[in-house]
Amino acid sequence: MAYYQTKRADFKISLASIGQKLREALDLRILAGFSAAALLLVGVGWYSYGSIKNSVRSQVQVWLETMLEADVQELSVWFEVQRSALARLAADAEVERSAVELMALEEDASAGRRALLQSAALSSLKETFKEFGEQRELFDFFVAAASGRYIAAAQEEHIGNLVPESLYGFMREVLGGKAAVAPNVGSPDRLLIGVPLRNESGKPAAVLGFSIRPELSFAKVLIAGRRDSQAESLVFNTEGLIISGSERGQIVAHGRFAPKKGRPNAGFGEYLGNSGEMMVGAWGWLSDYGVGLLTRMRADYAYRALEVLQRTFGVLFGLLVASTFGCVLVSYALIIWRRRAQKELQEARHLGPYVLEERIGKGGMGEVYRAKHRLLRRPTAIKLIRSEAVSVEALNQFEREVQLTSQLRHPNTIAIYDYGRTPDNIFYYAMEYLDGMTLKELVGTYGPQPEARVIHVLQGICASLHEAHQAGLVHRDIKPANVMLCSLGGLCDVVKVLDFGLVTDLTRPGEGALGPLLGSIRFIAPEVMLTPQAIDARSDIYSVGALAYYILTGGYVFCAQTDLEYQRCVLSQDPDSSSSRLGKAIETDLAQVVMACLSRDLSARPQDVLDLSARLANCRAAGEWNHSQAKEWWTEYGKHCNDHDGSDAMNATRAVKSVQTLTVVAAERQ
Repeated sequence: MAYYQTKRADFKISLASIGQKLREALDLRILAGFSAAALLLVGVGWYSYGSIKNSVRSQVQVWLETMLEADVQELSVWFEVQRSALARLAADAEVERSAVELMALEEDASAGRRALLQSAALSSLKETFKEFGEQRELFDFFVAAASGRYIAAAQEEHIGNLVPESLYGFMREVLGGKAAVAPNVGSPDRLLIGVPLRNESGKPAAVLGFSIRPELSFAKVLIAGRRDSQAESLVFNTEGLIISGSERGQIVAHGRFAPKKGRPNAGFGEYLGNSGEMMVGAWGWLSDYGVGLLTRMRADYAYRALEVLQRTFGVLFGLLVASTFGCVLVSYALIIWRRRAQKELQEARHLGPYVLEERIGKGGMGEVYRAKHRLLRRPTAIKLIRSEAVSVEALNQFEREVQLTSQLRHPNTIAIYDYGRTPDNIFYYAMEYLDGMTLKELVGTYGPQPEARVIHVLQGICASLHEAHQAGLVHRDIKPANVMLCSLGGLCDVVKVLDFGLVTDLTRPGEGALGPLLGSIRFIAPEVMLTPQAIDARSDIYSVGALAYYILTGGYVFCAQTDLEYQRCVLSQDPDSSSSRLGKAIETDLAQVVMACLSRDLSARPQDVLDLSARLANCRAAGEWNHSQAKEWWTEYGKHCNDHDGSDAMNATRAVKSVQTLTVVAAERQ
């Protein structure tokens, strides 16, 4: 009998919902007309703005590429002048005579290194090459015989020794009979230039080389900065290291322009500079000289002409909004009372086997209710998602994520009991109703936590993640707001991992291979920042390490004002030790485990959560946080340590946190 009463009530609700939607549709026709006109005007304006923006961008590209071409020409001329000067020096009769004499000494096995050092030919060459280098801003000369041994050098300790293997390719090219330019492996911010020295028969028999210091020579050659004070040309080597310019010693555009197989040798575009500002630049690779050249300027300066255009469109858009607002207001007033009635109806309805007791939260896509199962009387949190608020694709994504999470049975993972759709196509799912607080609330209210409690929390998280990883699922969003400490079944400090809304199924081909960077930037692993598809269980381990750092110290791994600055720190810096951040000593074993999780080197991290859990178990403080301590803490501070699931407003607010985040994620995706 109760079953038929329930079906009859659901049928009446469905009829009322259909009639309500028909009445709203009549009013929405007027609203739709005004909205369509407004959207048309916005579309035309956006298209016009985009066309003008593309035109300005093309002009900036032509201008920067013109300056780049001029700088490439100047740099090429400079290299050729140096090559010619070196060739003339090598052909000098006195230089050839001295070089031949040194080569003869090197070939004489009985002569030895002392004979080279005491040779008058060496003194003559040193004096000649020193004077030449000062005139040409060339440094650290050397002469290496074809055997690979130094026979003359600015640093006497090199004379008589073999050249490094890294110079063999450079020597082979020069001994082939032509001048060459190559990176100086011993000093990455310098270059080598060399020409052949010939023997008495006129064949190349030795290499004469000099070191180039780009920060001194190239700054006088490049002309971009002289044309516009905001423009600058940077020279970088094969590794992407800037060797001339204001950012000397840094990696250009995070290695984006370094030469690699399959990359073009020239290009134009915007990129994030090392200072955190957006830059626009044109670049090219000079393969003959082994260097690249980037002519760039700040994007806001390059596109400053668009600021006036943006203000104009802003004023026009404001007028459009004001003119349509009055029309929309009337239509909105007609339907607002009907929507309120519908909400009141929804709050009173029965949903399948559940009785909705009280609405405890709402968002842009639905509402959250505290409910009880009709027969089991089990407290439950139920999320209702309105079909008109999301797309079909988003609803399907919700369903898939609920299915993935429902496969997990570990007690440290939030449980999903049920899901489905109502007759009027409202998607819902029922989840475990939790009594507790998130780690974000815990640290925000009570500050850094003791080491023993931190280990207890981390081991609970590892236990939850182990089941997920075994099933081929990666959480992707471990952070303080997604982990709760609960009073559950008479136990205190029960760890619950929430929100598998960003879960990636590694067993499905292509899963997570595309799409934007998802997750919380202060807990995302560096490899995921660089390549979102490069995600595996070790990415979750990095997030666990960042979470451990947070609850140990009360702060994030890096101190940064913006997300961009934080991302740059993650990719290029090592974090401060947790002890120095906290201002007091932390047990070395636990600190080492946390720092291992935060390593940018994947192989240096624990390779799975079982490894991490084992390392935590070996820490001195492991096991010191017990049930008595947890219950004492909750009795004094939490006021939730009891043997039943509370139903007060505070518990309801905290329980809803476990089901709201999925909705936010889907809204961002849509």
